[in-house]
Amino acid sequence: MYVVVLIVVVVVVVVVVVVVVVVVVVVVIVVHVVAAAVVVVVVVVVGVVVVVVVVVVVVVVVVVVVVVVVVVVLVVVVVVSAAAVVVLVVLVVVVVVVVVVVVVVVVLVVVVVVAAAAVSSPCDHASSSSSSSSSSSSSSSSSSFSSSSTSSSSFFLSFSFFFFFSSSLISPPFSSSSYQSVLIVVVVVVVVVVVVVVVVVVVVIVVVVVEVVVVVVVVVVAVVVLVVASVIVASVIVAAVVVVVVAVVVVVVVVVVVVVVVVVIVVLVVVVAVVVVVLVNFEAFNANYKIYALAF
Repeated sequence: MYVVVLIVVVVVVVVVVVVVVVVVVVVVIVVHVVAAAVVVVVVVVVGVVVVVVVVVVVVVVVVVVVVVVVVVVLVVVVVVSAAAVVVLVVLVVVVVVVVVVVVVVVVLVVVVVVAAAAVSSPCDHASSSSSSSSSSSSSSSSSSFSSSSTSSSSFFLSFSFFFFFSSSLISPPFSSSSYQSVLIVVVVVVVVVVVVVVVVVVVVIVVVVVEVVVVVVVVVVAVVVLVVASVIVASVIVAAVVVVVVAVVVVVVVVVVVVVVVVVIVVLVVVVAVVVVVLVNFEAFNANYKIYALAF
């Protein structure tokens, strides 16, 4: 059951990290949408002002204000994007550390269990052969050799009992095929969790980077068109393009994040269910084995 506990811990950590990543991505998207909306409003207002007011001084002042507003918006976007990237990097490090620790613990437990099972079987065989040889030689040897073989036999019996008791404390007395099955299930679970975490992190980082680049490029293009054209038609066209591009980017990002999260949760639930069923079957086999051993 300790394997189930470790797997549940890994699943909980992965789900929490995925939720935090989704929240970070949503915050970044909201900031970008607000920034694009501010740029669109500024572009439209400045276009109308430039068309209505033809005075050079007013045009210069408006252009300066637009540049300042756009610079401020770009700084906010860059700061929020950098913070999101830092949070993503920290989450990646945390997930990698947790997965590595769980993998090491599970591998060590499996190695100890398999070693205990491998040692207990030769010890039982050695104790039986030692007791039979000591009984056959005691009829034809002296009393000192008989006492020596008796002490050797008791030592091997104690040694085999110690390993059997240790292996039963560490893990149920399964057969070698059961140990191999447990080892295969544990390795499969660890590999699936690691692959899922890496895929989620890579997809989220790529989506966030692409979305940041697209929004920054759209804002810069809008500013350039405003400064060069300075007409209301160009302003309306730029505003429409900005709105459409930002809407498409937001929809794509949300769909990708939702699909990734759903796939991750489904895969983790299926893997945990399979592992729990396998381990419950092993526990039932262990209980039947102990009842059979006590009966005989």
